[in-house]
Amino acid sequence: MRHRMAQTITSLILVLAVACTPDGGSDVSPPTTINAGTDALDEQARGASEEAEEQAEETEQRLEALEAALDAGTFGELSGVRRDAATGWLGERPLDRSTDDWEPAIAADPKTPYVYALVTRYGEPKPCPGNCPVPYIALAVSSDGGGSWSDARPLCACKGSGQFDPIIEVVPNTGHVYAVFMIGFNVVFMRSTDHGSTWSDPIPTWGNVAWNDKPVLAMSDNGRHIYVSWNGPTGGILGWRSPMTAEPRGPRRSS
Repeated sequence: MRHRMAQTITSLILVLAVACTPDGGSDVSPPTTINAGTDALDEQARGASEEAEEQAEETEQRLEALEAALDAGTFGELSGVRRDAATGWLGERPLDRSTDDWEPAIAADPKTPYVYALVTRYGEPKPCPGNCPVPYIALAVSSDGGGSWSDARPLCACKGSGQFDPIIEVVPNTGHVYAVFMIGFNVVFMRSTDHGSTWSDPIPTWGNVAWNDKPVLAMSDNGRHIYVSWNGPTGGILGWRSPMTAEPRGPRRSS
């Protein structure tokens, strides 16, 4: 786990209603919100500061460990402990032995041979100039059931803080691919309708927040209803809109 939470956390759950447009775009109903009290805001600010410091320290430690392994010539070496794969499995191999990858997530299309993998990639050059993320989320795609894979490329070479905690899923009825991940402490949603070749712009699931962590993603079979949950501050807020009417059905405070 990337973070050790220093205080009690609760889950924030957000339901997004996605209406597909004829050109492949989407209309996402914004979440409803309620105003937090002063004490809650102070608590979130303290939590954000502690989490930001811990995240920066762990990122620096991982980059230092990578540099040391590269200098020693030990990075990417296979270990001496090898075992035969269990019955029904073909065995394992690194997705990329030349990179320092963490937090893998994988999804398989139930109707086609496409398989998708996301990783949090450390120690690589920034995927865009200026305020571009380190680490960033990298995407690899297989069109033959995992037999071979494309080179991994940035899922979103977008401006902002480091990217973490990727999750990816395939919509059962359409084959569209949905992903959520964190840019800094904000969980964002992206989708692809062409087997991962192109992706929508990232959509914040809750706007700019003090901090959160560990998103999880699920959707309806047709992909129109999307559910995202994550760890949030004590007294976290749950908000949603009716998927049929887009009418606010009232923000609720989690227990």
